[in-house]
Amino acid sequence: MQVMAQVGYQYPAAAGGRVPGVLEAVDGCSSSTASSSLQLHGGGMRSGAMSVKLRCCGSLFLECGRGRNGGRVRRRGAAVVPVIVGCSGFEFPPDALFLGFDSSTQSLKVTAIDSELRLVKTAKVNYDADLKHYGTKDGVHRDPHVKGRYTAPALMWVEALDMMLTKLAEDGFPFHKVYAISGSAQQHGSVFWAQGARDSLLKNLDPSKSLLSQLQNAFATKESPMWMDSTTSAQCHAIEEALGGAAGVTALTGSRSLERYTGPQIRRIYETQEDVYHATERVSLISSFMASLLLGDYAAIDHSDAAGMTLMDLHHRNWSPDALNATAPGLLDKLGPLALPHSIAGKLHPYYVERYNFSPNCQIVTWSGDNPCSLAGLAMTRPGDIAISLGTGDTVFGVTHDSHPGLDGHVFPNPVDPNSYVAMLVHKNGSLSREEVRNQKANGSWEAFNELLDKSPPLNEGKMGFYYKEWESLPPLPVGYHRYVLRQSPSNSYTVQEAKKVPDFDAAAEVRAIVEGQFLSMRAHAERIGLPCPPERVIATGGGSTNKHLLALMASIFGCDVYTANCPDSAPLGAALRAAHGWICQEKGAFVPLASILKQANHETAFQCNLLAKKGSRELHEKYGQLAAVRMEIEHQLLEETHPPQAEVEVEKAKATVEKAKAKVEKAGVKVEIYQELFEETYPYHDAISSGLNVATLDH
Repeated sequence: MQVMAQVGYQYPAAAGGRVPGVLEAVDGCSSSTASSSLQLHGGGMRSGAMSVKLRCCGSLFLECGRGRNGGRVRRRGAAVVPVIVGCSGFEFPPDALFLGFDSSTQSLKVTAIDSELRLVKTAKVNYDADLKHYGTKDGVHRDPHVKGRYTAPALMWVEALDMMLTKLAEDGFPFHKVYAISGSAQQHGSVFWAQGARDSLLKNLDPSKSLLSQLQNAFATKESPMWMDSTTSAQCHAIEEALGGAAGVTALTGSRSLERYTGPQIRRIYETQEDVYHATERVSLISSFMASLLLGDYAAIDHSDAAGMTLMDLHHRNWSPDALNATAPGLLDKLGPLALPHSIAGKLHPYYVERYNFSPNCQIVTWSGDNPCSLAGLAMTRPGDIAISLGTGDTVFGVTHDSHPGLDGHVFPNPVDPNSYVAMLVHKNGSLSREEVRNQKANGSWEAFNELLDKSPPLNEGKMGFYYKEWESLPPLPVGYHRYVLRQSPSNSYTVQEAKKVPDFDAAAEVRAIVEGQFLSMRAHAERIGLPCPPERVIATGGGSTNKHLLALMASIFGCDVYTANCPDSAPLGAALRAAHGWICQEKGAFVPLASILKQANHETAFQCNLLAKKGSRELHEKYGQLAAVRMEIEHQLLEETHPPQAEVEVEKAKATVEKAKAKVEKAGVKVEIYQELFEETYPYHDAISSGLNVATLDH
């Protein structure tokens, strides 16, 4: 039998690229199944990977550089080179169910899929409607005394989990068939557990009582900072100063230090509520907080969600000592360990087994953020596609092998492929701003809104709007609406010269201005961080993705077809898929590529995508490209008006810092052994591996 495998570095090199390896020897590979004349041949793969032929009389499984009897594949002068071999023939138990939760800004959702990845159940708890006694609006508290301060009550999320499981029980949901649970949560938000909460409360949950009644005193502060907050500008500046400026922070962590990020939020808590900080035993992200409720113990933060904290070294996947020191004293002890996104956090706490009849063997797969989980839910396994999530905040993201996208965007580890990254843009003003215009110009009706959108012509006759209901992060601009009428040049293109600022547009122009403006901003910033334009396709998700009128305009602006997933809620769906993925990785004792799992899906799988909008004409796409460039000029003008510059000086400083940071990263060399250690901690090697290996085609 001949098995083809691709050999490369399972963990990215420090510089974010791949390092060619020279396979030198195989030690200890003799076994009853392996041929004594095992041959390895270098292949014609691109740099960073080799094609290797394993000629075996049976089946050999190479795992993290080892054969089943401890064989090691080495490259000269380096640690063991991880090897991943795709497995065929694995099957989920036929009756298995996998649960995925999503603790989002406005609701808690759950999605269940079966062994063939078909959607079998969804449910939702809306915070404003179902938990009115917390007094939230859009799932958050807006501080009337501190401008830009947004929080949410941690106990609301606890009670939402109580309510969700009770709903499922009333529906007769078969909890005993659930093999694994994972989840997603709004990113950046943090929960501050009180000293002693773990041992006195979390580990001793009583199944005769609700979670809410038992965790009343579990938190050092009951109000959790969350992603909409914009009160940490001073802390962001201080952290960036300590870490070599914005470019230095980006090179280290994958993003600038932004107001919504967890690191600045923790620093603000330390500076303004020092008693709360010292009373805190553990700081969880909302994702690891929700996982902790299910474990009955503190859950680790995963690599993908940790990248949104300004605290993790993106390239080595550990807490950065420099970033920790720039944030607050003693922070390492309060954060706990990091975890691989596909790792098993532990078994479900007996509380849920006795109260809801879950299986005692039900596993908790490490939770992650909503954007990483959306990537999984959209089954995005390769570069070329981009996803656009139209939600409370709008996000644009795509798979990339580049870990240095620039100051506009963010990079985090791919939660379902440790060899790649996800590049992402976040615009805080998404659906809430669209809804504001809908309410003002279309009497609160989406049907009327869509009619007005279709009534107005493409390019909106040069009417361009900037709508910031909340403080915007990209570009960093304060609350305000700005409307311009652009002048048309002799060549019929629009130009910023002599653009006229106006107080209002008619209803049709206003509706088109907000949608067209938001999509133009997405396109322009996506190009700046290296995402493809036009992409091969756009996959739209989030609540706004159900509006075909929005998607038709998106197709014209991005110049490609627009698809939607069968299930519009990609975050809980992705969490359910990650539960299945983590479970099978645990069963195999090795990382199994997500593509291998998707290939086994039933044709009715929830992960199929449907074409919703065909791309517009090439001419219109090019005109939108010109309009996007004009929009970026006006953005720059607004930034100069808001932040009296220094802008050019700061740009030059940033460029210099980036070059220095890149040089340091390249000098650091390859740290292959880091992934080796992490992988071995997560998956103890199995003595026996099932037969039937298949061709592994991993995109290294």
